[in-house]
Amino acid sequence: MNVFKFPAGEAHCKLDGREELLFLPMQPNLNDYLMSVLLACDANHRARDGQPFDLFLPYLPYGRQDRPTSKAEPFSLKVVGSLLNAAPCRRIYTLDAHSDVAFACIDRLVNVPQSRFVIPALEARTGEMTLVIPDQGAVKKATAYAPAFASVATALKHRDTATGSLEIEGIFGAVEGRECLIADDICDAGGTFIMLADYLRRHGARSISLAITHGIFTKGIERLFEAGIEAIHTTDSFPQTPREGLTVSSAQQILNDFITEEQP
Repeated sequence: MNVFKFPAGEAHCKLDGREELLFLPMQPNLNDYLMSVLLACDANHRARDGQPFDLFLPYLPYGRQDRPTSKAEPFSLKVVGSLLNAAPCRRIYTLDAHSDVAFACIDRLVNVPQSRFVIPALEARTGEMTLVIPDQGAVKKATAYAPAFASVATALKHRDTATGSLEIEGIFGAVEGRECLIADDICDAGGTFIMLADYLRRHGARSISLAITHGIFTKGIERLFEAGIEAIHTTDSFPQTPREGLTVSSAQQILNDFITEEQP
């Protein structure tokens, strides 16, 4: 697909074919990406003469803005959901949705769970490792693949609502002498994982790895390695630059395997 902008900033696209599964790689600007997706859905619907097709959004735009904190703020995920609900597609696949609120906001949403990425990314090593869950909110997702690990530990975080500062108050589970894997859905700036890696080191972890479904890495990936994280596993839902210690799984392949094995 050819995606481009007019001088005034308006997005436009032109299809090369008629896609049964429409998938646009992430663009540098998430808002531009969302607009391109909406336009591409209409173009594909027209090219297919109304025949059904599916949409794949590996990273769900505005998925983290899943609740307003006051009446003066928008319910951003619901707004985006209304746009996607109007798109002429049969199903919308996404990879590791941030929260269950997405299902309330977006019709026809099919979530490819985090387990479809974590276990294949680590192959047979899971049985030797301790899974570290970074907070209580991630426990529900981790239950699907936690049995594949030798043990599980859960971090207890505290955030000061006045200042926004974050601290690790403790970890439930043994980490001393263990190979530890921290698993979560999103790494943006990475501050939480840097802090958690420091805590694990100080409490005797033998090695520390990180499995992140969506590696945004807005402050760069090097700071994570400098913090003592030895290996990072992620997907190409966001473009990644190859480097030693970084393993990137194909979001398209994860979806293909999911559809083949689990969908009727």
